[in-house]
Amino acid sequence: MTLFCLRWSLPAVMCLMTLAAAGTQEVDVMTSDTWAPAEGSSPTADVQAYDRHVVALSSATMEGRAPGTPGMERAKRYVERFFRAARLIAPFEDGTSFRQGFPLLGPFEVTESSLVAPGSMRFEAGVDHIVTPMGASGNVTAEVVFVGYGIERGKDGYTSFPQELDLTGKIAVMLRFEPMTENGRSRWAERGPWSSRAGFGGKLQAVARRGAVAAIIVNTPGADDARVHSLPRVSSRGEAVVDFPVLMMSTDAASRFVAERGPGGQDIMDLRRAADEGTCIRRFSGRLNVRARLERDSMRAENVVGLLRGRGALRDEYVVVGAHLDHLGLGAFGSLGAPGERGTTLHPGADDNASGCAAVLMLAEALAQDYAKLEEDAAARSLLFICFSGAESGLIGSQHYALHPVAKLETHALMVNVDMIGRMTDSGLGVLGADTGKGLAEFLKPHLDAAPIAVGRPQQRYGASDDVSFQRNGIPSVRVMSAGSHDDFHTPRDTAERINRVGAVHTVHLLRDVLLSAAQLPQRFEFTGRRWRQRGQATAPVGTLQVESGAPGQGETLTIRVQFGIRPGNRTERESGVLVDLLVDNSPADRAGLRVGDRLVEWNGEQVANLAAWFVMLSKAEPGDEVNVVVDRGGRRRELVAKLRAK
Repeated sequence: MTLFCLRWSLPAVMCLMTLAAAGTQEVDVMTSDTWAPAEGSSPTADVQAYDRHVVALSSATMEGRAPGTPGMERAKRYVERFFRAARLIAPFEDGTSFRQGFPLLGPFEVTESSLVAPGSMRFEAGVDHIVTPMGASGNVTAEVVFVGYGIERGKDGYTSFPQELDLTGKIAVMLRFEPMTENGRSRWAERGPWSSRAGFGGKLQAVARRGAVAAIIVNTPGADDARVHSLPRVSSRGEAVVDFPVLMMSTDAASRFVAERGPGGQDIMDLRRAADEGTCIRRFSGRLNVRARLERDSMRAENVVGLLRGRGALRDEYVVVGAHLDHLGLGAFGSLGAPGERGTTLHPGADDNASGCAAVLMLAEALAQDYAKLEEDAAARSLLFICFSGAESGLIGSQHYALHPVAKLETHALMVNVDMIGRMTDSGLGVLGADTGKGLAEFLKPHLDAAPIAVGRPQQRYGASDDVSFQRNGIPSVRVMSAGSHDDFHTPRDTAERINRVGAVHTVHLLRDVLLSAAQLPQRFEFTGRRWRQRGQATAPVGTLQVESGAPGQGETLTIRVQFGIRPGNRTERESGVLVDLLVDNSPADRAGLRVGDRLVEWNGEQVANLAAWFVMLSKAEPGDEVNVVVDRGGRRRELVAKLRAK
């Protein structure tokens, strides 16, 4: 069925009114009357209500809803306001709070950045070099060794390192990316501009194993990649890969450095061409001083949760409908925008995921009205409406809820996750997870068939979402999202005027029927997905290493093709090894004999320094590989063998 979209002549205008009520600010939202529906149609009250929510949540006032920002605080207050209006119960702090707090690691801040070659050479921080959060703070003065691309094992036997190379006490200088053709394109990539060997992590681990005390990554001259013309912003939420300073240097600064301190008669392009062909080790004259200081605070993030109390025999069971409220702020992390937009330009997140939160707010109001009309002797499960935070940082908010639910997790019968329903086209609505509960697909079918929109599988999944946190804990979970894809994902172009309000409201109506029916079903859906075994004591969430999927325009990536079958429970980024917090039944880790509570300390004879280092090791593995792993189990080492399988 062909859908129609509302056309906007101007973006809707949101007005904020500050109300002095108990010392808090309440947000009132109005939209302009300048928008008009498509010809031959008229906006319904639900379309207008949806419009108000999605415009408000994606407005500049909400600042892109990055955790810890004033804009995110306004967004949480906005959600609370409508939860109160729907007469939902505040389930925290003895019924006084809708908020569930949890720790979330904030972005790095560079407080010292210095690169000095004693003598006449000076390099300007932010122009010639930057300190990156892939390393640690430190003050290092040492000799410099150029190691080409810093790739340990490349295609067709390529390596940057001769067997005898010792970098103990040295600063390693390496080129960005990987061997390239004369026109600056990868010699190895089969999909995308670069292969997985171009990633930073493997290179840094390689020089660390050889004793390096600092590393400098150079923007490679002549590379056919726009990123070499600038230095990235230092605001990553990722974790350190090595325990020494890591800097990035501009091509121009590297050219000056090579001209003055490098091997005589060679410039930076000569070194690049030599590295393109194979091993290229060059020792620079003199010593270099590197100073780096990185600081990172933990912030308090919050899920916003409202409870609609059920009735009768099913009152103590729960159905969850959720959507993530957070987004990227100015795009300092996770942005797929142009390089100049990352960290500087508002990422409104209208589709991702103001569209889903708007649906949750409308469902809270509608289902509260439905419950008020139920017969006194009716049996209905309690409904939980959750707007998660920390999703863009690695599903931290939904993972925290799964570890700290409002009632025992085994009382949760179903979770429905609403993520990016705002850009519906003729492809209609996408549904994932109907196979996670026995009989769930059959239950959903008549509801989906009756909807005035097409329903199928999404063309693009955009990675994991908050339903995964429930599936991992044995809860049948369904994700709904627009079936089609768009290029505005994680860019400043994800704005309210592009939202298909009518298609989204059709989804709201569909979910209202699904949730009301699911809440009253006498029997629950038996979970049929993967089960995870979980530690008895919940661990604190940890900031997430950004392991990206190779999207164009992003930084170097780690492509992980294998499944091991654990969820790490590391509490801090520098915690050694990998704590096994959850374990997948019948996974390679399970079959090898790992247990929840083990700490993975060695992988194929190499020490596992931290979580980020292990991700790098995983990226080098192939399905079918057998790996020797060592775990620390209660102070005793256990040697095990795991056979990896495809992810």
